[in-house]
Amino acid sequence: MFVYLEAIEEDNIDALQDVLKSINFNKKIGQRTLDDDTLIDFIQNFEKIPLRDQDFKFPDLLGSAYV
Repeated sequence: MFVYLEAIEEDNIDALQDVLKSINFNKKIGQRTLDDDTLIDFIQNFEKIPLRDQDFKFPDLLGSAYV
C-alpha cells in the first residue's frame, strides 16, 4: 500500500509533496481502543450525515475547506 501512495505522490508532486509518504497507518495514537459496538454505532450514525457534492451549495465544499 505504501508503494502505491509514494507513486501517487510522485505523479502529483506539485499538489502532494511530502503528504502521502509520511503517513504511518500502523501508528497507534492514544491508549484507548473502541469496542466493536461503539465503532458500529459511530459508522451507522456518521453515514446519516449528508456529505455528497449534491448536498452542498457548490461541489467539493469539503475539499474547499482545506484550501
